[in-house]
Amino acid sequence: MKQVMANLRAAARTASNLPALSQLQIAQRWRLDADTVRKIIREHHLSPVPGPWKRARYSMLDVWRIEGIPHTVALDTSLHGDLLEPLA
Repeated sequence: MKQVMANLRAAARTASNLPALSQLQIAQRWRLDADTVRKIIREHHLSPVPGPWKRARYSMLDVWRIEGIPHTVALDTSLHGDLLEPLA
């Protein structure tokens, strides 16, 4: 149980250091139009993350999940530089 809690705390720290993306930023990352991105967000039931911004922003972990990045890979901070690059 201690290991599980330690893993959860580590994941929370990692997630808090990742950017939250707007729909426009996701569209640029995926090279799709805004309507398609809205549809994908709706289909995956993504909830916006809380924050001080006016428009909804979405967790980078959720974006990676949609892209098919395994959760264990997404939490590996040594890979974040490559994972944050726009898709090819």
